[in-house]
Amino acid sequence: MTTLISFLGATDYRDTIYVYRSRKSHATRYMADAAMALFEPAPQRLLVVVTEEARTKHLEALTRNLSGVIEPEQVLIPSGQSEAEQWTIFERIAAQIRPNEELIFDITNGFRSIPVLALLIAAYVRVARRATVRHLIYGAFDARNPDNETPVFDLTPLAALLEWTTATDALLKYGRADALRDLVQQRAHAHSSSNQLAQQLHQLTAALQASRPAEVMRTAATLPEALAAFSEPNAADGSTRPLGLLLGAIEQEYGPMALAQPDKRGLAREVIGKQLEMIEWYVAKGLYVQAFTLTREWLISVVLAAADSNGAYDLYSESDRKLAETAVNGYDQTSESPPRLVPARILEIANRPAIRSLWKECRALRNDLAHAGMRRNAEAAERVEKRVRDVCSRLRPALQALGFEV
Repeated sequence: MTTLISFLGATDYRDTIYVYRSRKSHATRYMADAAMALFEPAPQRLLVVVTEEARTKHLEALTRNLSGVIEPEQVLIPSGQSEAEQWTIFERIAAQIRPNEELIFDITNGFRSIPVLALLIAAYVRVARRATVRHLIYGAFDARNPDNETPVFDLTPLAALLEWTTATDALLKYGRADALRDLVQQRAHAHSSSNQLAQQLHQLTAALQASRPAEVMRTAATLPEALAAFSEPNAADGSTRPLGLLLGAIEQEYGPMALAQPDKRGLAREVIGKQLEMIEWYVAKGLYVQAFTLTREWLISVVLAAADSNGAYDLYSESDRKLAETAVNGYDQTSESPPRLVPARILEIANRPAIRSLWKECRALRNDLAHAGMRRNAEAAERVEKRVRDVCSRLRPALQALGFEV
């Protein structure tokens, strides 16, 4: 069901010809009357929001205009002269909206703070009622031409900015692109670039949540191109502009993680730098399990990269990583059967105080996290989080002590 929500004030309205997108027109003095004629399919329900004064002055005339078309349902509100009355207005309008309705908000004759409240109500019912805002319209009477034609502006892209902003905020705060991906996919039918960007956002979220740093780096490297292709102002309705306004924030957030070929030999130091950015990002987002998971593997990578002067070691080689892990675990050749030959340079790096102390703390934390606290006297979650933060705060200084440029 599509519901038109229109506001009536106590102004002396004048006849005009409302014109929507230069295609359809309707002569009337009430925008609610025009909206019923201008939109297809026509709304099946009309809510007219009125004060007592506006109801007395205009509701009967509007009802006559719409005779045989639709019967308006009145929503009586106070005049909004206090904060309490503003809340009453909000609650009375929101209460009339049914689950899963499609809405057209007409704010043409909204008075005082009504247009702002309408925007907030639209955002609220989208979440609380799973409603969809099809249009947010405004009949610009002051912009009418000499022929008394009044343009009807569709402000829906501006209203959508709230959705884009909320979805982008979730991506920037929590690393979750689900809501933003869904908004992008809604445009997939109109823009071939939408599918590409939706896939990129899904892949980035999955890789971050699953602690797949190489996949994060590759995806982050291609994300700016996908964002730019999607947000180009090539749609006549301008509905991609909201994402364009947020493009810079998304690029700035994920740009430091970008590396097109993270598995290429010879880029170990670059990979370690990007992974450190990810670890610090995880900590900032409160994703402590992912932060710790990557930290442990990162320390092994650091040992290999610091010990490697000629590209002999591969960060993604299981055997090379086993050498570094053996070293940081406290290598004792006499206890190996058969003995494992660990190069002296790897042993030297692994025994540096900063690496040794960090690894010791990681081993203790790993036992705690891996067993999910299923032991008596397990540490409280807040204490575990603090320990992860403390360990991660020491990573950058340790890297600098090894001569890395960070």
